[in-house]
Amino acid sequence: MGMEEEEVSALFDVLASLIDDPDWPEMHPTPCTDTPWPGVQCEIDDQSLLFHVTKIHIAPDIVNPPCKTSASFSTSFLKLPYLKVLSIFNCFVASPATLPPSLFHASSSLEHLALNSNPNLSGSIPSTLGHIPSLRVLSLSQNNLHGSIPVELGSLVNLEQLDLSYNNLTGEIPEELGELERLEILDLSWNGLQGEVPPSIGQLKVLQKLDLSYNNIVGTIPSELGKLNRLVLLDLSHNFMNGPIPETFSGLEKLEYLILNHNPLNSGIPLFVGSLKCLITISLSASRLKGPIPNSVCSLKNLSALSLDNNSLSGTIPSNLGLLPNLNQLNLSNNELSGEVLLAEKFIERLGRRLDVRGNRGLCTSNKKKKNISIYVETPNCLGKIGNENQNADENKGMQSSLYHGKISSSSLNQECSVRYLLLWIKWIMLCVTSVRYSIKVNDKIMGPFSPRRGLRQGDPLSPYLFLLCVEGLSALVSDAEKRGMIHGSRVCRRAPAVSHLLFADDAFLFVRANIGECRELKRLLNIYEEASGQAINFTKSGILCSCNVNPLLVEGIQFILEVYQPIDTGRYLGLPSLVGRKKKVIFAHLKDRLWKKLQN
Repeated sequence: MGMEEEEVSALFDVLASLIDDPDWPEMHPTPCTDTPWPGVQCEIDDQSLLFHVTKIHIAPDIVNPPCKTSASFSTSFLKLPYLKVLSIFNCFVASPATLPPSLFHASSSLEHLALNSNPNLSGSIPSTLGHIPSLRVLSLSQNNLHGSIPVELGSLVNLEQLDLSYNNLTGEIPEELGELERLEILDLSWNGLQGEVPPSIGQLKVLQKLDLSYNNIVGTIPSELGKLNRLVLLDLSHNFMNGPIPETFSGLEKLEYLILNHNPLNSGIPLFVGSLKCLITISLSASRLKGPIPNSVCSLKNLSALSLDNNSLSGTIPSNLGLLPNLNQLNLSNNELSGEVLLAEKFIERLGRRLDVRGNRGLCTSNKKKKNISIYVETPNCLGKIGNENQNADENKGMQSSLYHGKISSSSLNQECSVRYLLLWIKWIMLCVTSVRYSIKVNDKIMGPFSPRRGLRQGDPLSPYLFLLCVEGLSALVSDAEKRGMIHGSRVCRRAPAVSHLLFADDAFLFVRANIGECRELKRLLNIYEEASGQAINFTKSGILCSCNVNPLLVEGIQFILEVYQPIDTGRYLGLPSLVGRKKKVIFAHLKDRLWKKLQN
């Protein structure tokens, strides 16, 4: 029993075009029998009693590096008619490569095609892939593919998994994908897809995973998705989809992960959420939610993570949330919640940092819980709240900061070393903060000294140094992201160095390109800085400025991602105009006049 010479020769040609091993044919002259190779598998034909190549797998687990720098697809693939599985990982990393449409035809036996993590695999997805009736798995994730999704993929009647995530695909999601009756996994995340979700997706009766996150999808959430009664994961996050959440979702009885965060839903949390008993994760952050948190959420015994932060939720925090046995993460920060935090103290201690209710000015905590409470649940005392609402508001206002175009006030460094400073060093700094004394002059007499209750006041000589120590973390984050090519600063001319951020006293200016990717990266950096420094960003006092050449729809998307909707003040800053047009002589004439008057005097 052996192999056909033509098939052996084709296998040698295919591997020669991919791997960097010229001696491979000599080392494995009979790859299906006497000299096997782990990346090649064969099956015997019962009639001809000949071996045929049925699987080619090239990845770092087989050979490292997997491919040579000039790797490409050989036309000899056409001479492997029995090939069922083709998987190539981390191969096309040096020189560019494309998928030749001629490799895929109706007579192919291919069942599993996985070309993943190939940063230089570019070009469009060949429409001829839709001509392979035997294909069950099509995975082309983490490549550099662009263009639209071919409508011909809707002809793959046996397809069970379709993963096109982490590419640069654009255009709309084809309605024809709704004809894939056997599809169990549909992952189109991290692309630039536009348009609306086609209602035909609701026809995929056996679909278990639907991930359309990190795209530019608009429109309302289709009610037809409620027909996917086998769905386990639904991720529509980081798009521009409107609410409300359809009532038909009450039929998603097997749903475990509901992820809709960072969409302008502009609605409330539906009451039927409590009937989805299998839910493990609910993520509705930054979705412009309003209204109360329904008590029905407290009946989700399997719930492990609940993220409702950065919304406009009102009312009280349901105390029964603290009775959920599996809840390990609860984020209700930056809402309009009010009343006393009645969560059980054991629940608060168990979650620790994973419990966050900051940014809710109406919340308060009783004295009994104040001693052992997490810093993320630090709220005013309920007993002294009624007469000191204005005082607390002023205090909260002073502790918030704006990192786009506004004020950054130094908040105290916490004892948990979240910014990676030595504990002894933090102790020294906190000693300076807590031991400060002030004296005031009244009628030419020195009164005091006395100790302030809220630490350092504005104007204290130590304040700017604490600010510099904290904001250095932000500067390092932005600089590192720029080095990695995740963001790009602004240049005054082509050969000038790029400027990604400017810090003036307690003001910060951040510069990125006007696209969704860089704005999301900037938002991520700001979240990291918030978490590490303990500073809270006041986005309502922040400003944003885009070039007049940027599409207005893109500007709205950027504003939604950054949660900054106010334009930068176009007045004066530090005595200079914020914006400078072409008429520079007119704009700076006042400086010349002021300087001349001082010289005259």
